[in-house]
Formats: sequence, structure tokens, C-alpha cells
Amino acid sequence: MIRFLVLLLLVCQATAKAVFAHFMVENSRYFTIERWKFEMQKAQDAKIDAFALNINYNAEELSARLSLAFQAANAVGFKLFFSFDYAGLGAWPKESVIEKLTEYGPNYAYFKNSAGKPLASTFEGWENASDWPEIKLQTNAIFIPDWSSRGAKVAMTLPGPDGLFSWAAWPEAPGNMSIEVDSSYTYFLKGKPYMMPVSPWFYTNLPGYCKNWLWPSDSLWWERWQQIWWKQPEYVQIISWNDYGESHYIGGLYANELHAFQPESGKPPFDYVSDMAHDGWRELLPFVIETYKNNISQITDERLVVWYRPNPNTQCSNGGTTANNPEQLQKTFNPADVQPNAIYWSILAKSRPDISVTVGGASVTSVIIGEPVGGVGIWHGRALYGSARGDVIVRASRNNAIISGLEVKGSKSISSSCSFINWNAVVAS
Repeated sequence: MIRFLVLLLLVCQATAKAVFAHFMVENSRYFTIERWKFEMQKAQDAKIDAFALNINYNAEELSARLSLAFQAANAVGFKLFFSFDYAGLGAWPKESVIEKLTEYGPNYAYFKNSAGKPLASTFEGWENASDWPEIKLQTNAIFIPDWSSRGAKVAMTLPGPDGLFSWAAWPEAPGNMSIEVDSSYTYFLKGKPYMMPVSPWFYTNLPGYCKNWLWPSDSLWWERWQQIWWKQPEYVQIISWNDYGESHYIGGLYANELHAFQPESGKPPFDYVSDMAHDGWRELLPFVIETYKNNISQITDERLVVWYRPNPNTQCSNGGTTANNPEQLQKTFNPADVQPNAIYWSILAKSRPDISVTVGGASVTSVIIGEPVGGVGIWHGRALYGSARGDVIVRASRNNAIISGLEVKGSKSISSSCSFINWNAVVAS
């Protein structure tokens, strides 16, 4: 056992781990270089190493957007790499991939692995796997695609991959997130790099794109990082920085970048994103990322993050939303059966905190779901609010005194006044 632990430590020390965030370049149409820098600096503050730039073939003004992005990245010392999207506007021709990697791969701001190879990824595109041996030869790239539709076993029989990225970041209702899929990847990769996904949420209602489902996500942001700590993959990718249509964004929310919500595109029955900032989900990232990379992290400031849905689960129309995606042959459920009326909280604490939750001034009982070993780290819990309605306030205290700065009020009250239930999350910190 001692020998095993020593070997494990050596492996951890030898691997240059990194954490990325999936960035939809489509949602940067009106970005100036200053806005690019602003978003990158927020990512740096959260200890994120690079944006995985999701780019569509022949996307409008793509060259101009990439030019601004790399100028900004060089200015602030941030990294970027390409995730070629083969599903959005069709497959990327081999020559176009080579052109993009040849142009930007040598750029100082382009992310490279410990061997100095520029990283390239995809969203799907397994049908074009035969392109990648030549692409790699021409560009010296290390290729870690997302071919999740094929699964790890089949993906590793295709030409090209030096590792794999899984898109399976959400649990199938009614269960919780497991590492079963992750373990299949590490088994079939046989030592090659695995990029493990993590996401805080999933809800989409965009009939223009034939999308209207959610996956249970209430404790997912806390739960998944525990799995990452245990699994210790070579890379981690957060889904996402700015994919607003699927409600899992943790970056800035800009009204002029909500392109999927236009009547000519996603055709949503209501706007479930505006005024629903998710910045609070970045609060604990420095701690969880440093713990993932170094197996240890310091707590300088105690921090509290709170999230909840603004509407009870049966008070308004559910919008035809299902729990699970029938297009993936998943058994569907009524969302109300798998999404309880609850307020969730995570607190980074130096010792056990006392958590109190009020809704509309009425106290609701809070319970601890998970606690850190030794009492130092992230405590996680929830409060079922029943018939209570109104403003949400969560307080953390110790010895009957509120811990400085740890009284959090949600930006939206819990209300039954709605046409549609908004299954997106209100996040506060």
C-alpha cells in the first residue's frame, strides 16, 4: 500500500494538470478587446487555465473574433485553444482545420501541453476522424476530441486521438452523477490523457433547436468536483463559460449576446436567462481547482454560495420540459418529480458553520448533505422551503454570530407568479 501511494504521488507530480472552460465564440459577436480581457481576467481569478474556443466552420466574422481573442489573451497572459464544432454548422474541412492551427498554434497565447504541442479538440466530428493523422502531422497538435456519441471504446478504435474528452457532465434522472462513464474512458484510454467534464446545471427550452429538457443538477457543482478530486484526470473542462441556452454558464451574462433566444433561432417560449447571472458559481473555483491540482489548498477567506430556482416546481406551466432527453432514448420524467423545491448552499469554511435560511422572512430547515474531512473545506447542504415564498436569505454563523460577509440574499424571490416555471438557477454569493 505504501508503495502504491508513493507511485500515485509521483504520477500526480509528473502530470501537468489544467482546467479549461468551454467558450462559445458564437456568443462573442459584440465583444471588444476590453470585454475579452475582462472575461479572461475573471477566468484567471478563478484559476482557470484556458478557454476551449468552440468555433463553427464558416461562422460569421470568425477570423475577426479570433484575432481579438488572441490579442486579449496575449495582453493578460491567458491561454486559448480550439474546439472545432462539427455539429453546429457542419463538418470542418481538413484544410480549414490545418489553416487555423497553423495560424494560431505557434501563438504564445495558444495552450500547449507539457511537450509543447498545441492542443486541439472537437465537439463531435467522429465521422471525420480520418482527417486527423494528417492534421497532426502538419500542425504538431495533440488531439483530444469529444466523440461522446460513439463512447470511449469505439472512439479509441478511430484514427487520430491522443486522448479523449467526454461531454457526459450531467446525471440521467432520477439518479445522481456517477463516475461510471469516466471510468470507461480511463479504461479504454489505457494511460492516454482524459479530459473530464464538469458542469453546474442543465436546462434548455429552445424548440427552434428541438431542445426542451433538463438534467438533475441541484448538487451537481459540489458533487462533481468531489469526483474530480478522486479521479484525478489529466485535464478538466467546465461546461460552460457562456452557453446561455443550456443554462450552465459561469461567465459574464450579456444581453446582446443571447443569440439563441431570438425568435428566428431558438424560439424560446420565454426568456429564462436575462437577470439570472451565475457569477457566484466561480466563488469556490480557486479552492477546488488548487485542490485538484495539488491535493491541497489554503482557505484565506470563508465564502458562501447559494442557488435555487425562482419558481416552485408545480405552480406554473412546466413548459413541456422533461427531465432527461428523449432524443438520447432516456426515460423521461416530470421535472417536478426529480427537482425538489429547495435552496442549495456551499460554504468554504475553516470549521463547521451554522447555516440559517429564510424565505420571505420565514425560517426553513437547512440540512447538511456533505462535509469535508476534518471539517475544513467545503460544506454543502439544502433547505426545502415548502409553501414559503419571498426573498431568500442564507446566513452562515459561528458561536451565534454571523461570519463576516457571509449573509447572502438572492437576486430574485421565490414566486408562484409566473406563466412558465423557470428551471434555470438563481445564483448568489
